[in-house]
Order: sequence, then C-alpha cells, then structure tokens
Amino acid sequence: KKVKSGEILAQIDPADLHLEVEHLQSEFESAKKRLAIGSSIAIELLNARDALDQSERLKGLGSLSEAELIKQRRSFKMIEQRAALEEVNNRQLIEGLENTLKVKQNQLRKMTVLAPFDGVVIARSANVGDIVTPLSSAADAKGAVMVMADMSTLEINADVSESSLSSIRVGQPCEITLDAF
Repeated sequence: KKVKSGEILAQIDPADLHLEVEHLQSEFESAKKRLAIGSSIAIELLNARDALDQSERLKGLGSLSEAELIKQRRSFKMIEQRAALEEVNNRQLIEGLENTLKVKQNQLRKMTVLAPFDGVVIARSANVGDIVTPLSSAADAKGAVMVMADMSTLEINADVSESSLSSIRVGQPCEITLDAF
C-alpha cells in the first residue's frame, strides 16, 4: 500500500491509557481547585498572629508573663511551619500530577505509528487485532511488524528481450527477484 509521510500505519489500543489520562486530569483539576480555595491552616495562622500580637501587647502592659509569651510564639511558629509544609506539599502534588499527565499523554502519542516518509508498505506480518510483542510470531527477527520502502529513489535497470518489449506497459504489475534473495 502506498502511504504519505505522517499517515497512520498502526495504532495500539489506547483505551486503558485514555482512562488513566482522564483520571489524572480529574485529580489534577481537583488539586488545583483545592489550592485555589486556600488553606484552613492559613486562616489558623492569621488567628495565631492576632493572638501573638495581643500577647505582645499584654506583656508590654505587664499582664502576661515572659513564659506565656514564649509559649505563644512557639505555637505561632508551629502553625507557620505547618502552613509552609502544606504549601510545599500542595505544589509537589500539582507538579507531580502535571508531570505524570504529560508522561501519559506522551505514551498516548507513541501508541500511533506514523509513516516517516512517502513510500510503500512492502511487508506486513500482523493484522488488525493481532497481539504483537517483539518475540511473537507476528514480528520479524528485529521485532518489526511491517517494512516500508522509499520508492522515490528506487531505480531498476532491466534487460528485456526485443521480442518481449511490445508487451510492456506503464503501470503494469511486475515481479522482481534479486540474486541476493
């Protein structure tokens, strides 16, 4: 069969991978929405900041001990660290899902084999629906299931006897054998 560059030659069933991509996209969108909504720890941090400021004022007025103020500062620092860790974890989750999604989409693209050049498929050892692995009977010694030839550079010099010359026509099918094969 003659094929043009970029034409589909073969495609591996992508159904399972499509489901994975759908699931990942859903997880990715949900994670982005959760991130956009914001963190409850961020609100807790604002409340802790207000409480610490109040404690600082009370300490200045002599109504709060130094030990209580230190305890309030530690509590604020703990919440601040939790908020920072949550931010790092959320970013890591988003970036991880985004990367996994790109990998799966790349795998989807690789499931379609396109003709690398204009040419002719000269041999095919698998049919639609066949299960093919590099070691299966449908693959040749190199794991190939089809062979293409670039017909734009093919040139054949034939010795034709004078008596047969009148029976040769342009576009007529022919059989070519080579000594090497």
